[in-house]
Amino acid sequence: MKKLISVIMTMFIAVSALTLPASAAGKIAAPTGVTAKVKSDTTVRVSWDKVADAFKYTVYYSTDGKTYKGYATTQATYATVKKLTTGKKYYFAVKAADKNGNKSAYSKAVTATPKISDSTTVKESSGAIKVTQMPGTVTNNDYAILRITGKPNTKYKLSVYYSTTVSKAEGTGTKTSDANGIVMWKWKVGANTKAGEHKIVISGGGDTLTTKFETVKE
Repeated sequence: MKKLISVIMTMFIAVSALTLPASAAGKIAAPTGVTAKVKSDTTVRVSWDKVADAFKYTVYYSTDGKTYKGYATTQATYATVKKLTTGKKYYFAVKAADKNGNKSAYSKAVTATPKISDSTTVKESSGAIKVTQMPGTVTNNDYAILRITGKPNTKYKLSVYYSTTVSKAEGTGTKTSDANGIVMWKWKVGANTKAGEHKIVISGGGDTLTTKFETVKE
């Protein structure tokens, strides 16, 4: 009888082990492929590869690479860290968690320093209009920045098209270049702006330049 009970208990333990969720049997793997890309003078976009069994991820940041603070939790494989200090070096790491609350270790840390891009490098040009800073890819509820060098003391108009409608966002429209011909526009991408590419038209001083930028949902 004792031998029979022993056999039954052994079988029960074996079956129980086989039916445990994969992530509960051991700690969930830490995210890999983590990157940090500067999006503006105050924002950095952190991305990583999908982790098996992960239900959500938490992004952490640090200014010394030792003490980390949680910034945001998301089910996506990216997050935009905002309101950073221009010119300061930041460290970023990510943890994964499954539906049972099991958390991974920190991912390998990556660094980024938010700063205004080089204002002397020409990205695009048309006539006297030279674009020196492009918005790139912007997340909803974040700011887009565009800078040009044109003719000094000249009015330039920035028109941003969402579909066929010109945006009325504060920061777009007509501005006058300074004595060096520099103009900068900064506007907020609304929460309801559809993801995708959007046309930008810059005109003034007898010249027109058409370009585009991209928005993504967070």
